[in-house]
Amino acid sequence: MASITQFCTNIRDGGHWRFAPVARGLAASSLVALGLVALALPGCSPEQTDFGFSIERIEASASPDALNVVIHQQLTLSTEAKNALDHGVPLDIRTELELQRAGTGANISQAAREFEIRYLPLSNRYQLIARQPSSVHTYPRLRHVLAELGTVSIALTPGPLPPGDYQLRARSLLDKRNMPPPMRLPAWFSAQWKLDSGWQSWPLTRTAGE
Repeated sequence: MASITQFCTNIRDGGHWRFAPVARGLAASSLVALGLVALALPGCSPEQTDFGFSIERIEASASPDALNVVIHQQLTLSTEAKNALDHGVPLDIRTELELQRAGTGANISQAAREFEIRYLPLSNRYQLIARQPSSVHTYPRLRHVLAELGTVSIALTPGPLPPGDYQLRARSLLDKRNMPPPMRLPAWFSAQWKLDSGWQSWPLTRTAGE
């Protein structure tokens, strides 16, 4: 398997964070001095389809009271999902982020961003409604909405953390819980509605200051 280029950065704040992506079967790579950290995806590519959600990388920076994360992702709707949208069914997209102590599976901090996509038939345009913080934007094409969702910013506020090993976990999915009741059961079993990146993990180490 070809090697994966990995990136790290140190961010000092009474100590410093050292970030590195997971690469299956590969040792951690070298440190690069960047203001932001770019984390590569885990090594193996998913099965190829013409639709699906995938997280490509994340960027993270530390401030005195937060860990600010930018998730870069690729969202492609299936034909069935696009048809439902164009026939008046809003689609809810949820992007989740967790910070855990490595090896425990226990969340130290978690946050999520929720979005709703609507088709406006009278204007033949698409509307993107964001929550937390709230905003509403209208776009001429669905691809413009999905491009806007390609970058999602989330802030975690874990408070003071002792030196040690942690991990960031991110996931984006189509939230089926708010779909019309007659559609929910078929959507759970249809391959066309399996729009979920699955959880992706990146190791994160906090070390004591110099």
